[in-house]
Amino acid sequence: MDKLSFSGNGPDLIKNKEDILQTIDEYKEALKDCNTKIENNPEDIDAWVNKGTILFLLEKYDEALEASNKALEINPDDAMAWNNKGTILNVLERYDEAIEACEHAIHLTPDYADPWNNKGNALTHLEKYDEALIAFNKAIQIDPRYADAWNNKGFALNFLGRHDEALKAFDTAIEIETEFAETEQ
Repeated sequence: MDKLSFSGNGPDLIKNKEDILQTIDEYKEALKDCNTKIENNPEDIDAWVNKGTILFLLEKYDEALEASNKALEINPDDAMAWNNKGTILNVLERYDEAIEACEHAIHLTPDYADPWNNKGNALTHLEKYDEALIAFNKAIQIDPRYADAWNNKGFALNFLGRHDEALKAFDTAIEIETEFAETEQ
């Protein structure tokens, strides 16, 4: 059986271990809640979308994809379900399918930044950096404080050899994340 390793030492190791185990327990509890909702109402799209998200976070990608597909059977016009499907397909390295799923989400809700970012990620993996950059820029246009999109834009620019622009994009991502962390304290 595989064993998990925890980062840190001394009190940090114990705190990191406790935080991770608590998070896993919370996901498992949330998954039970979703399954109960689905038992009571098999057509509850929110429960299916949430179940897919939780399974993704638990790294059960095939099961997460099944849940997303079930949500889309119930409502093929759910942009979040399409976006989530694209995210899962990216992790499964099924990039063309991921792009297709993201494009469905974009068609349904053009001002939804996540599928633009996820489409850019798939395009980056396919080494279509110019197209990825367009997708990341669209995500940033929709949400200028989207740190992940800025970070991903930095990678695309770097792959294109536009290193100064890449550094600026990375700096923007760090600035946004730093501001977010400060407001969380």
